[in-house]
Amino acid sequence: MKKLILIALSCFILCNARMPGPHVREWDGTESFSKFIKKSEQPIVVKCHAKWCAPCHRFAPIVQEVAEGKAGELITFISLDIDKFSDIAIKYKVERIPTVLYFFHGKLIDRTGGITSSENFKNKLRKVFRFQPTDF
Repeated sequence: MKKLILIALSCFILCNARMPGPHVREWDGTESFSKFIKKSEQPIVVKCHAKWCAPCHRFAPIVQEVAEGKAGELITFISLDIDKFSDIAIKYKVERIPTVLYFFHGKLIDRTGGITSSENFKNKLRKVFRFQPTDF
């Protein structure tokens, strides 16, 4: 019975997962990831996830919430499916998900793994990209 409940819960999470909103761009591979990172004038946050990852689905609304706020005007947010783009995940040594990669001036400057709260995520963004608390 417990297995059946866990399977049903997993199906519910996967089937009802929120897709990235307009402030979080789903990486589609239409351009070179490296070129995209290098040419950006804004800092870039890449949330690495997979469709089958329940913690990723719990973290997605937190990233979306932050991206919809003032931070979304200052930072480019990307959602990257590691199953579709395993070459990128391998290149940046994504070993667990969710993982967040922080890029600035074309370089990977930091990374975090796991789920965090919205406020902790904002604090991390401020620290990594040297924004002031009043910026967002």
